[in-house]
Amino acid sequence: MPKVQAVVDEPVGNWVVLVTGMSYYVTTTPPNRRVNQSELHINSWVEKFLLTRLMFLKRWRSLRLRSERQEGPSTCNHWALLIRSISRLHRLLWSTLSMTMVMFSRDHWLYQCAREVRLTLLSCIWCAEVVMINGALIPVRMKVEDDKLRRKFGGEWDEYAERVAYRLLPGVY
Repeated sequence: MPKVQAVVDEPVGNWVVLVTGMSYYVTTTPPNRRVNQSELHINSWVEKFLLTRLMFLKRWRSLRLRSERQEGPSTCNHWALLIRSISRLHRLLWSTLSMTMVMFSRDHWLYQCAREVRLTLLSCIWCAEVVMINGALIPVRMKVEDDKLRRKFGGEWDEYAERVAYRLLPGVY
């Protein structure tokens, strides 16, 4: 039986998840705001579900299992034959959607800031930062990963990259 070793990586966007979770907690706990019970049930359930899912996704992504089994592009499964960065596509879609839904809920500080004219700029900067981290830096990170994998696997990686031409979206990029 092969030995399995757990290795923790900390991706760039982890602090965004932490700040979002803390701001949700601070803005929805008493005595900050009195909330109607029915309103609290709907908002609280959806937001806590998405936030919990996002936190588990962060932890799951940052914990990798390494083993002594054979690894490399030739041992990939059927999903990796469509695109090279399945985890990046998942992050781009789900974490952006989850963070956006939580951040624009009525109890979140970002929504409260946007209601005041002078703090609207802060909320726009925050949204631009989230979009930049989740959208603009992913292609940069994928290129760095491709270079590392090319150095590690050599010609096997080049052959795999020719077979699977798309990095993120099949038929697009």
